Amino acid sequence: MPSASLFYELLLDYCHTPAVVEQVVIGLVWTLCQSQQQIGLAMSPNTATRTLPWSGSLGGKSTREVATWIWDYEPYKATVAMAAINSVINSRPLPESLVLQPAPDYANLAVFEHFFTPTKR
Repeated sequence: MPSASLFYELLLDYCHTPAVVEQVVIGLVWTLCQSQQQIGLAMSPNTATRTLPWSGSLGGKSTREVATWIWDYEPYKATVAMAAINSVINSRPLPESLVLQPAPDYANLAVFEHFFTPTKR
């Protein structure tokens, strides 16, 4: 079984892009990272925090720089990193063979239906 570090390296390989973070929003359930190309989501940590020393300083940073926080085991940094990685992954077209199906039994995934806009073929 591959190690977690190999998985992180593969995710970071996707982040070689000039995209820049426009905004980060950390909610109770979801964390959003909006780059110039797309939006990425990640599950927010279930531990509360009152201060983040880097709050308000992420706009204008490259998604690659923020994505490297995936190596940091601080929950909020790792969550923001995953949302940044997902924003880059989401900017790439889906393979033709992939069909997204709604998941009515999983209410937490309903947020994805809000952001999903099918492409016209």
